[in-house]
Amino acid sequence: MSHTSSHQALAIRLITNADFGEVFIFLFFTIFFRQYLLLGCGNTVAWSLAIPVAAICLCIYVATKPFPAETPAKAFWITVIPPLIFIFLLRAPLPDVSFDVLNYRLLHSERSLRGLFYQAADFFPTAAPYNPAPDTFTGLFRHALGYRLGTVGNLLILIWSAQIIDRILREFIAQSWWRAGCVLLIMLAEQLLFEINTYMVDLIALPLMLEATRLALRVDDAETPSRVYIHSAILIGIAIALKLTNIVAAVPLLIVLAYKSVAGKRRLDWLQLATTSTMTAVALIAPVLPFCVYLWRLTGNPVFPLANKVFKSPYWPTGGGWDERWGPIGIWESVAWPVVIAFKPERYSELAVYAGRLTIGFVTALVALPFIWRVRRARWLCLMLLIGCLAWSVAGMGYSRYGFFLEILSGVAIVAVAVSIAQGAANNLPWRKAIAIFLFAMLGIQTIAGCALVLQYEWSMRPTFMQSRFGSNARYFLRDRSLTKFLTSEEKSMLDDVDIWVESSVKTTSLEALLKPNAPVLGVGNYEFLTTPEARRKFTQALKEVQGKRLATLTDIANLESSRQRLAAAGLVPTGTKAFGLRYFSAAPSFDLVLIQVEPIWLTGAAKGPAPKRQPLPFQAFDAGISVPELPASLRAGETFVLNVKLTNRSPIIWPGRQPEWNHQVTVGNFWLTENGNRLSELERRALLTRDLAPGETVELPLTLIAPQAAGNYTLKIDAVQEGVTWFGEMGSKVLELRIRVQ
Repeated sequence: MSHTSSHQALAIRLITNADFGEVFIFLFFTIFFRQYLLLGCGNTVAWSLAIPVAAICLCIYVATKPFPAETPAKAFWITVIPPLIFIFLLRAPLPDVSFDVLNYRLLHSERSLRGLFYQAADFFPTAAPYNPAPDTFTGLFRHALGYRLGTVGNLLILIWSAQIIDRILREFIAQSWWRAGCVLLIMLAEQLLFEINTYMVDLIALPLMLEATRLALRVDDAETPSRVYIHSAILIGIAIALKLTNIVAAVPLLIVLAYKSVAGKRRLDWLQLATTSTMTAVALIAPVLPFCVYLWRLTGNPVFPLANKVFKSPYWPTGGGWDERWGPIGIWESVAWPVVIAFKPERYSELAVYAGRLTIGFVTALVALPFIWRVRRARWLCLMLLIGCLAWSVAGMGYSRYGFFLEILSGVAIVAVAVSIAQGAANNLPWRKAIAIFLFAMLGIQTIAGCALVLQYEWSMRPTFMQSRFGSNARYFLRDRSLTKFLTSEEKSMLDDVDIWVESSVKTTSLEALLKPNAPVLGVGNYEFLTTPEARRKFTQALKEVQGKRLATLTDIANLESSRQRLAAAGLVPTGTKAFGLRYFSAAPSFDLVLIQVEPIWLTGAAKGPAPKRQPLPFQAFDAGISVPELPASLRAGETFVLNVKLTNRSPIIWPGRQPEWNHQVTVGNFWLTENGNRLSELERRALLTRDLAPGETVELPLTLIAPQAAGNYTLKIDAVQEGVTWFGEMGSKVLELRIRVQ
């Protein structure tokens, strides 16, 4: 074959195989190649090199796709697209103020667009230092189209997802209008639509997982099955890199792909299996690897702060876990969780509402599986849904935003089951047709209920344009790229006095990033980052390195007191405050904010006196020496006795004496441990520090204790504690441990 004809063949394959989603695949390739390049290059060079490399890889990806593109029919565009656009426009005029967006998403976006995630002078600037790749994606749309229309990326992602669902359903529904109607029903799941106007990132991986599902269903139809496995691995790898919890969603896909590679109709021989397995492993890992390497270099944990019991980064405590407000309790509730969520929506998500899509899908798949077992693709859809639900409820904590793929898959499975059952109606089995009608009716009712919820709820809890002044907000379309343009000259001059941001509030971190994106950030809002000795040393070093710079924190009025508490715990003292109303991409103020200038306590006059009362001690103060001059050789069960505990202030901070309230009081306390390590919390007692204690000074406090009721060997631990804040030992101070025999 001549070069000309081979080039023509390549061009034909590219044209035949390419579809709407390739635009997003190109963006994802660019983002992840740039992450690799950022490990050794500057930002401009990384962008410049990543774009052509991504274009080349996209051509290879499209040319080697196992199946040609399937263009949706006219019915799809008429039926599916207008409702999605309408739902997007419902809240498009109002800027997104979702909690996660203000807490860290926009910070991730601004940082990742400008280069490395952390700057040299930073100290853990974000509460959730996860891969910022999806925030890079949303940031590109936001900078191109402005803050309001930047979320159009979510709309396009859902349109791409709808196209893939249309292709999956072609196996079941040939008539284009009926198929388009089913696609619309599937897409109108309220949990997905709650995020269509936000900069949260849970929707972005949906089409990747759906396309991998479509490929898994069609392995047996491929001329080259190995291409199916490799392409599926690329899609799943990108999805996991975009959000690590997508590992759970990928479990059923990986199981099905693995099974088909060794036991399917087009199973691979041993050589093909070895080669394909190697390439799929590389494809899965490659998108995840660069940021993991980056985090490992910085913290010693490639998924920091997750799994720190395994990796033991010195900058995060090894304890901690999932927020127990959400998800199932116990193994049996975990197994039944897809059904339970219909009755416990308050544990499904913060919005506490649910129309039951996943519940209907799970029950349908479970009950119908024996009846549609011979319908190959319907069977696999049901199995993937059931396996995915189990993995999600057990390993994925059963939280709503980690189950978006299952919400979509539920709708697909319901349609597949209904159509598969209806196909038997011609064999004098009218009950099949009745069941199919019932399933479609259930899906339709659930969809109506979900759409009703969309009119009332979303993650930002904005009203719709029908409930607000449309014109006053819509006039900012394409004119809201910069938040500083909405500041007065006086407010801009306030920001000129900020060299370093101190992150202390849960709702203003992203505001700081938008107002002054190039300023380093010292994070004190999450106490875990100041818990370990190594983290505190790192923070102290960071403060020394920015000495002479102007430090400030931004907080809203509602969180002003909690910000003061966090600043105090970090050893930072307010030196000035300025209040102002921030017009958040709007004409009227959206946030009542306070800009607080701060300095380290040792640079102010406050260092000469005791630490302030009614506040946490600075973390530098949690260093106590504890000793007991006389210890009884043994105790009688239940005996009351007194230990004279010597407490020495080994820190550079004067500890305050008696507090106005119990909260923040410095005390000496105890806890008993049995030989099995069980803690006897009912026997804990306290002795108060009633006067200020200077550095190096010792005081003797009488601690009245009660011995355990059962005889045996016990460990008595004695430690200092600031009530309502923390035990000194949890901040690295040495705890006194005494072995005591109770008779």
